[in-house]
Amino acid sequence: MPRTTRRWMELCMTLDSACEPGDLAIQARNFSVRNRRQTVIGAVTLDVPVGALFVVAGRFASGKTALLLALAGRLRGFAGTATVFGHPLHGGGGQVRHLSALAETPIVNRLDDDLTVERQLAAALVLRQPWYKPLVSRKAVALCLIRVNALVRQVDARAGEILEKSAAGLPRLTGTDRIVDLQPLDRAILGVVVALIGRPRLLIVDDVDTLRDTADRTRAWAALLTLRTAGWHDLTIAASGQDPRELLEILDRVDDDSQPVPTRPVCLLDLDSAEPTLTTLPRKA
Repeated sequence: MPRTTRRWMELCMTLDSACEPGDLAIQARNFSVRNRRQTVIGAVTLDVPVGALFVVAGRFASGKTALLLALAGRLRGFAGTATVFGHPLHGGGGQVRHLSALAETPIVNRLDDDLTVERQLAAALVLRQPWYKPLVSRKAVALCLIRVNALVRQVDARAGEILEKSAAGLPRLTGTDRIVDLQPLDRAILGVVVALIGRPRLLIVDDVDTLRDTADRTRAWAALLTLRTAGWHDLTIAASGQDPRELLEILDRVDDDSQPVPTRPVCLLDLDSAEPTLTTLPRKA
């Protein structure tokens, strides 16, 4: 068993295995995902509170992406029951898709390498307009970029507090930069803010481990922890990673004796365990 997985389990054993009571963003019972040949995800039970950071951990090809896409209403072939903000996935997938958004996920919604940042934002704005408004003004795009960078600065400052720094070091997006030329963290941030343009209630961030640099992954996890309190008061985030050790190290800094009970919990589902069970982890406010 990998060392970090053992650390997850040791920490989880000291905590209540159920999330804090209250309104649920995701509720699932005996939920499984299948393709034509095999079961991708075995039956799991989930109670994810509104405002939580829901982390799905597991090795390569363990089914993390399939689970997140299914819960976002983007993937069929599941069994069991599941509701997202009260809307059932069976028969209510349209409402779930309306309430959820995907950050860049290469197999589903890859950013266009040929576009600039401002053109990608423009495309996202057009998608939020009625069909008879296929264009967006330069002014609207410029205002969107200003708001995006204001959000990034706000998250950067709060993430810096978690990391015990003046700022986490998140990059500022420049409208004229081509997406193909962006550094990995810049691209990841762009994918998140494009998804947030529609003000979703559920944000899907798949595979944080695509950020190969350890410092970038640390910044990304710290940003996801703080993003939920940066203006989207009911935002729930579902993210995945093969081995989210940087998030664990951030959570290890929490002093349970001095911190109040968190109102926005961090929930972990480890798909590498024999019986994956949702567990609430401590997190710094």
